[in-house]
Amino acid sequence: MIVYFQLCFQDIFTGRRNQKTNNIMSLRDAVSQVLELSLKLYRSRPRLMARISWPLFIAGIATSDRIYQDWVSIRLRELGRYGQNYARMSEKYDEVIRAGAPNIHRVISTVLGS
Repeated sequence: MIVYFQLCFQDIFTGRRNQKTNNIMSLRDAVSQVLELSLKLYRSRPRLMARISWPLFIAGIATSDRIYQDWVSIRLRELGRYGQNYARMSEKYDEVIRAGAPNIHRVISTVLGS
């Protein structure tokens, strides 16, 4: 939720970098925690990755690190074996990453649009 919130309101927070923003975790820290949890879960119980597909999707979009983006892409592609909705999520993720820097409104309209 923090990653999604930060992506939605990043324009507001950009102007307030020098001001304290009510102790809200930074986008970078939130993405890092989601990806760290995902890696631990994948190493211990890869089947359970299906339970965190949305946070993984959003964190993958929010990171600018190509290595993490590729790792997320592979994990989402693997989840496709659990159903068509996971396969669609993987396809949409790859579309968004190929399009470049995330604009959360464009991402949401891409995901929901087709």
